[in-house]
Amino acid sequence: MRTDHILGIISTVQVKTGREDEYYRAIVELIEHHSTREPDCIDIIVHRGVDDPTRIMLYERWRIPRDRFVPEQMTKRFIAEFTERTRDLVVADEEVTYWSATDQVAGGKRSPLAGRALRPAD
Repeated sequence: MRTDHILGIISTVQVKTGREDEYYRAIVELIEHHSTREPDCIDIIVHRGVDDPTRIMLYERWRIPRDRFVPEQMTKRFIAEFTERTRDLVVADEEVTYWSATDQVAGGKRSPLAGRALRPAD
């Protein structure tokens, strides 16, 4: 797998009713202070369910192939500490799907992503 590949990750979690604001603050803090400071992280967007605020979804973009992402990123100490600290806030483990970014369309223009790394300034 090429190292200039852009990995998209969508993860969703169901938070216990009444605990959604607490979890939301914790996940945003984790992303702000740790995840987005990782050199391979492009960006992470946090979403809350419009019809169900106990559903929280992350859309992440990374400059790292999937076969490296889990062993290199998900084993970091700050991830383990976050998981342990928020365990009682969630209904079940998060659901995660991985995606291969191929094109970006913004402002009416298409930019192929395959074969090049997307930089934040692009």
